[in-house]
Amino acid sequence: MAGIADVKDAGFRQALERVDELLGDGAYSEAARLCGETYLTLLKLRPDFVPPPPNPRNLPQFRDDLPESGSRLAGGTGRTVRTGWPNGGGLKVLYFEAGGPRLSFEKERFGLSEASSYFEFLIEEVVRAERE
Repeated sequence: MAGIADVKDAGFRQALERVDELLGDGAYSEAARLCGETYLTLLKLRPDFVPPPPNPRNLPQFRDDLPESGSRLAGGTGRTVRTGWPNGGGLKVLYFEAGGPRLSFEKERFGLSEASSYFEFLIEEVVRAERE
């Protein structure tokens, strides 16, 4: 698992350090918001990190062919498509908007678990962007 120390870009590292401080201070909603904003910054710099639009024909129940061995569709750990922001929580990234990706807040307050999930996802994506 990547950490803040693995981030080379000073701007991203500073934003991640600030999120870490906010989490430590119990300012979970601010931390979640900063994670979302920082992720949008990453997407502007790396538009190839925007996941492809969903295609129902790619879902296993609609496929005629068997997924590649080791792929996520086959239950493996390989990556078949780029995954996106963890949209299961109260902060969603709307990727396919006219003006580009934007944030959608489904609630105003966030807890430690949710903000930490966004933080961990963001660190991994920033480090991956720097490596690819």
